[in-house]
Amino acid sequence: MRKRRLSCLGTALHHLTNQRTLLVRLSRNDGVAVPSFPTPDANFGSEFFFARHVQSRGEEADELHLRMESEPQERAVIAALISHCARHYDYVLLHLHPELPSAITIQALIESDLAYVFLQPSTQNLYDFRLLLHEACDRTHGTCCHIKAILCAEESIAAPEFHALLKELGHPPHSVMRGFPLRNEGSWADHRFDLHINRLAREIARCRIGLALSSGGAKGLAHIGVIQVLEENGIEVDCIAGSSMGAYVGSIWSYGLDGTQLEKIARELEGRWGLLRLVDPVIPPRRGFIRTRRTVARLRKSIGDAHFSDLIRPLRVLATRLDTLERVVFSTGEVAGAVDASIAIPGVCVPVTLDGEIYIDGGIADPLPVDVLMEMGIERIIAVNVIPTPEKLRYWLDSGRELNGREKPPTAFGRFLHQHFDYGAHGNILDTMMCAINGAQTRVAEASAREADLVVRPLASDALWHDFTRPKKYIALGRAAAEAQLPELLRLAKPNTYEKAITPLAVTPPLAA
Repeated sequence: MRKRRLSCLGTALHHLTNQRTLLVRLSRNDGVAVPSFPTPDANFGSEFFFARHVQSRGEEADELHLRMESEPQERAVIAALISHCARHYDYVLLHLHPELPSAITIQALIESDLAYVFLQPSTQNLYDFRLLLHEACDRTHGTCCHIKAILCAEESIAAPEFHALLKELGHPPHSVMRGFPLRNEGSWADHRFDLHINRLAREIARCRIGLALSSGGAKGLAHIGVIQVLEENGIEVDCIAGSSMGAYVGSIWSYGLDGTQLEKIARELEGRWGLLRLVDPVIPPRRGFIRTRRTVARLRKSIGDAHFSDLIRPLRVLATRLDTLERVVFSTGEVAGAVDASIAIPGVCVPVTLDGEIYIDGGIADPLPVDVLMEMGIERIIAVNVIPTPEKLRYWLDSGRELNGREKPPTAFGRFLHQHFDYGAHGNILDTMMCAINGAQTRVAEASAREADLVVRPLASDALWHDFTRPKKYIALGRAAAEAQLPELLRLAKPNTYEKAITPLAVTPPLAA
């Protein structure tokens, strides 16, 4: 089988939008020569000048191979070429060969709406990228924020170090691509490459989907049911932001495990004594009743020591800095450490120290991180909120239902033990602290929910924040809530009326065609 190339992006964009898409490959020695014009106001005419040279590929994007050299008049014609193609196609992608004269490459980048530069970690690539940015910024007197570096690295390559170098350059990687096809490979790329290509296509089409997962303790297991429904209906998510339990579930999914595997992990705690596998008591409970060590150890069984750059789906983890109560958004470093900070419920869990800073539960500062996805420029946001509103709590109370699972043991002795020795019983210290936290979270979560395009609410009157021994119940809640809104979810996943986009692809030598 022939190997995949970056033409996959054009095909993915065509399939996504069902619009006419043209991939223009610009090189120095191959293809049809671009005609020279005496002035920068060159005009190719009303008809498509290159019609007889286009390779039509049916269900795939059309392709056009053009040859450009270094004469000044050909540099001047770049803008006219892009404009001409855009009048005849809905989307135009430019694939710039690395051996093109730098003046032509820079001009194409300047004239484009969005540019991806694919880099493999090497000192030479870093140097070349720095020169490219410097020249492009000098020419535009701007920051060139539309030029985005995509780091192409497998697990064997130390991507985090290169990531840090790009960040020092003021241009951190837009994303990390894995499973990409190399020049000498005869096999097809794996699913990670497909996910990334589809994500880039949705970015070009301005229809990326972000998933905000709320805090909520065991109630957050409902996130798994929502994820399962999304997967079963082919709704791909481009970025995840989670607080507390939302961060825990989101980290495992971002790592690459699917909804079925998530459920299997959750059900490992099923049964009457399952919760004891998580409890790591502190005596005396000076800073909290339990440590998070066992919970994070379970997470590492699923994702190991993965860094954010290792994830196949971009992830943002929310925590709260204890000393200042500031919201902290983790996007680099080790994932498990960030999640550890995010799940440290104040009063219940001992605060977590990372790099000299002390953190508590992310749900304190931002229980439903819709705004994080908005700040990333994600166009469509699905929020999954398991935090009930006061109105919902009042409804359950007035309707005679047991509120949040606060049912009394059947015997007098059982009630005595429940009241005097169960710290999580209704009215006891842990229950009171969690009620206070939920009360503070509700308004913030509801304000965030109003900013989302769609809100899924897996709620139940008998839900308990520490009820990890009944995962099937909460997963079913998530499935039912998502399935009830499936038509809206499917509509959200479809691209809107398209906007034309010109996207050049500057490719480093390891990925050159």
